[in-house]
Amino acid sequence: MNPVRVRNYSRWIAMVAAAVTALAVPGCGFLFDRIEVIEDDSSVNAAFQRVLDSRMPARLGDVIAAAGLPLDSWDRMYTFHSPVDSDEVNSKLGTDAYWRGLPGDSDSAVQVFVKDGEAVGAYVDTYPRHSVGRDAYATPESAVTPVSEVEPDQFTREPTTVWYLEIEETR
Repeated sequence: MNPVRVRNYSRWIAMVAAAVTALAVPGCGFLFDRIEVIEDDSSVNAAFQRVLDSRMPARLGDVIAAAGLPLDSWDRMYTFHSPVDSDEVNSKLGTDAYWRGLPGDSDSAVQVFVKDGEAVGAYVDTYPRHSVGRDAYATPESAVTPVSEVEPDQFTREPTTVWYLEIEETR
């Protein structure tokens, strides 16, 4: 074999190895996690509405499973209020994922599901939002509990009962 070709071949292998290494470094290329944020939360809202209508508590894991979200398993759910960007989500979760579809409006939130420290899915949560606090998370075992309050009607000022859901949080 010609020594010049061997040298050119070696340089080509070195360039390919350097490129693959650069791609594997978090944030430098294409080999980090990609999370597509699900935009339509109608199935999630319907699942939560069934709990509200029943007036009986449920497990959060059962509610999310009933919504049919494509999540194999998860151990924590975090809430990020919009607008939010990838850097903020990654910083809080300690991840290095590429987030596609994070909302930029201020009327929604993003529910992010994590398994063993890795993001496994997310959806945009619009009104009525079902979320946890900024410094908290929920687990599949967290209780989703219908709660009522008596408030004055905004027009008649007569007392009226308002129902909403609380999600048990862990801090």
